[in-house]
Amino acid sequence: MRRIGFGMAALAMIAGALAFPATNLSAADPPTGRVTLTPPMRVIDSRVPFGAPGKLPANVAFTMPEGLTNFAVLEATADGTAYLHPCSGAPSGDPTILVKAGAVHARSAVIDPATPMCLTPSVAVHLVADRWGGVGTPSAGALQYHSLSTPAEVHDSMPAAGATTRIGRGVTPATAGGGTFLIEAMDGVSVGYLLAYGCDRPRPEGFTLLLEAARTSTIVNVDLPGTSDLCIFQSAQTRIRVTQLGYLSTLGSNVNALPPSLTSAQAQVIPPGLRPITPERVLDTRQTNKLEAGQPRELRLTTKVTRETTAVTMNVTVTGPEADGYLTVYPCDQDRPNASNLNFTKDQDVPNLVTVKLGTLKNVCLYSTATTHVLADLAGTYETEGGSVSSAIAPVRILDTRIPIGVPIAAKLEPNVSTTLQVSGAGGGQVPTTGVTAVTMNVTVSGPEGQGYLTVWPCDQAQPEASNLNFVPDVDVPNLVTVKLSASGTVCIVSTARTHVLADAAMWYSDDATAGFVELTPDRLLDTRTGVGTGGATTPVAGNAAEPLPLQVAGRLGVPPTGAVAVTMNVTVAAPQGDGYVTVWPCDQPKPNASNLNFRARRDVPNLVVVKLSAAGTVCFSSTATTHLLADVAGYSTAQTSTAWTVVAR
Repeated sequence: MRRIGFGMAALAMIAGALAFPATNLSAADPPTGRVTLTPPMRVIDSRVPFGAPGKLPANVAFTMPEGLTNFAVLEATADGTAYLHPCSGAPSGDPTILVKAGAVHARSAVIDPATPMCLTPSVAVHLVADRWGGVGTPSAGALQYHSLSTPAEVHDSMPAAGATTRIGRGVTPATAGGGTFLIEAMDGVSVGYLLAYGCDRPRPEGFTLLLEAARTSTIVNVDLPGTSDLCIFQSAQTRIRVTQLGYLSTLGSNVNALPPSLTSAQAQVIPPGLRPITPERVLDTRQTNKLEAGQPRELRLTTKVTRETTAVTMNVTVTGPEADGYLTVYPCDQDRPNASNLNFTKDQDVPNLVTVKLGTLKNVCLYSTATTHVLADLAGTYETEGGSVSSAIAPVRILDTRIPIGVPIAAKLEPNVSTTLQVSGAGGGQVPTTGVTAVTMNVTVSGPEGQGYLTVWPCDQAQPEASNLNFVPDVDVPNLVTVKLSASGTVCIVSTARTHVLADAAMWYSDDATAGFVELTPDRLLDTRTGVGTGGATTPVAGNAAEPLPLQVAGRLGVPPTGAVAVTMNVTVAAPQGDGYVTVWPCDQPKPNASNLNFRARRDVPNLVVVKLSAAGTVCFSSTATTHLLADVAGYSTAQTSTAWTVVAR
């Protein structure tokens, strides 16, 4: 078991040893804030024990200290989660920390004493916490938070172990008492700690961020009175990037404004709506260099999204992978989840639709277990202010060129010839005839006669340089597609090779619909190999079984027990014993004539699935061939307000 990588002096901090004023205020400054900045002081170390009676037990809420706090959980003997949540309620939404056995996880928190916060781990952990400031009622000399309209990157370097880097003040005004910075540690070569402080003060004891080999980040509020610069000391060599999010000042009109943190709780909000766009390519590593195995790559989407964007939906494709593996897409300032967005085999091109929460800097990270090229086509954004909201439906087939459905005659699509599909009014009226702005549908190519790709876009726009799915001859390939509709409710489909095409609608979007989307950090809902979601059973799903496999979704992994109308999850078949397809549908409805993913024997295949929930919050799975099934939740749709975890200042 590894202890935190800083000396014993940090464990015996004495209050007041580094006393200095928080700001350089004049007597004329009005009482316009609630935040005070103080020298760091150790308030909890359960290993001693100090501030806690001992190791925090599993599933027991522990009341956290109020104010500005840096805390770390460590010495877990098993993987699990930890939630920072209002003590008045149970843990919900995304876990604050994805706990790994033996690892150290550091976070910062801004806790208002008016809303006591508790930490509830699912496994026993030790807790260490340092207090860096207070939060109270508005008072003379206290500070309020001012958010920058655009975050400002102020530093990016890779100093040696033991170095102290002078960053500067960024855009902190001379009248401000402190700056608020996002600090990211990347490409670390050893374990240690990082400490941010005002350069004109002695370096204090304590920690700002604990360094691991993995990418990690935190938001810190640093006392910067007068002309003081920001300094960062790091005990281990790692690349550090510093971005200023705002500053703290006595001046301003919002006396209650508090700084953000990656664990800040926000009040009840309406879930964001989808802003569909014509597909646009935002990443193509063939123009630069491959994504290296085990090395996360950041994708900045700042110019493609707004301040109110919480998540994006993108079609992601791996092409030319050098080995078997999987790809994970996640917000860069969160733990990399134990989940995959797509699985692939060597030299196989695999696409999948990905819905992913954005990081603080409007970025996502891509991680692959094998070196590969990656393409990403942006298809839509989720906005807290505006956007279309959704209505889930049981899967319904709206296109099948083999029968025909949705086309005048049964015939394969000819290469590079556009086919128009009327979406509004389709599915026997399950998709309304008017008011629909976008649709989510599972699109499958069947019996392609050559290698190629398929593109879907609104017919009143020019064909984009993007793809929705890639395929090889004679292999059926599915992919979930969220696509904007033309003014007349149509989408256009073109293939570069002759093939049949099927489409099953699962959700439609409208400005008058009822449910918005709540994104979640991916987590595993189902794994028939290990018994997750099956009550412990570890047998594969039998082909053409008389009874489907039910999965309880509501009330698990951030999906609320009531109010969720649909779930978005990445479904993977693992080690299938034959060719076939999987269908997912709400358990209180008949099994539809639809498919969510097609597969070949002994090949793992993923696909994003959007599926309506039954009244009991369940979905059912059926496979035409015996196979193991995995499902990773990505989010859910609801008409209810929900408590959002956000880095936007409260």
